[in-house]
Amino acid sequence: MTTLLQLAAEKESADVTDWAARLGWVVGLLLFIALVYWLMREGWKWRGTLQGDLPELPAAPSEPGPARLELSGRYHGSTTAGSGSTASWRTAWAPAAESS
Repeated sequence: MTTLLQLAAEKESADVTDWAARLGWVVGLLLFIALVYWLMREGWKWRGTLQGDLPELPAAPSEPGPARLELSGRYHGSTTAGSGSTASWRTAWAPAAESS
């Protein structure tokens, strides 16, 4: 039977943090993030180059004018029925019932 003193003597202490490896991973991760941001910036600049010759958007009219499209129907928004975990979600667009 082993004594408590023998068990304690056999244990090794916890490994000391390898600061060089940890620092290497942190620097590598920061370099990767910087690369991703740089690539995104280059993509945005390229898109600006491609869309640079687009004309300006027309100004909004001062008066909206008549409606070009009219729809009839009934909108049922998303809502919960009940409370807690028994809630059910409903979303629908139902055409209006035709009245004769």
